[in-house]
Amino acid sequence: MYDVQSVSDKEKTSLFEIMWSTDRLKTALFINGRCHAIFDFTKM
Repeated sequence: MYDVQSVSDKEKTSLFEIMWSTDRLKTALFINGRCHAIFDFTKM
């Protein structure tokens, strides 16, 4: 998703979380509390 060389605060520790919908068909990637990606398995 990201080129580490271009991340401005790469020295800072980040929190990565993957959250799932209750039906387990959608997922989202959160970095430091902000959503960076969403994937819907029903759209495959």
